[in-house]
Amino acid sequence: MINSQKFILKNISLSISPQKINLLADILRNKKLEYVMSILEFSNNKSGRLLYKIFQGINKQINIEEVKNFIIEKLEISYDATLKRIRYRARGNSSRIKKYRTLLNCIISNNNKK
Repeated sequence: MINSQKFILKNISLSISPQKINLLADILRNKKLEYVMSILEFSNNKSGRLLYKIFQGINKQINIEEVKNFIIEKLEISYDATLKRIRYRARGNSSRIKKYRTLLNCIISNNNKK
């Protein structure tokens, strides 16, 4: 008997640029959820705090005995809508400021064979 359970997170919008969050996401791909939570708990940047809150919500839905079997199967980071701002400068000039946002898609699965 195969006991398989999946958690799918679709289109979670985060207010951080994809380049910054992708640095941490590269470390977390294809790792066990228990290991990922221990890394993110002591991460001292914004991307670590955001991902920790997301995975903590999933961790609460899983039984304590089963957490060891869950693996982050897919962690996809992509661009969301960009906020465009203008900063006015001296002599009638202006500079554009682009504030990037991130879309997060994730699949966490349990492939426990009994």
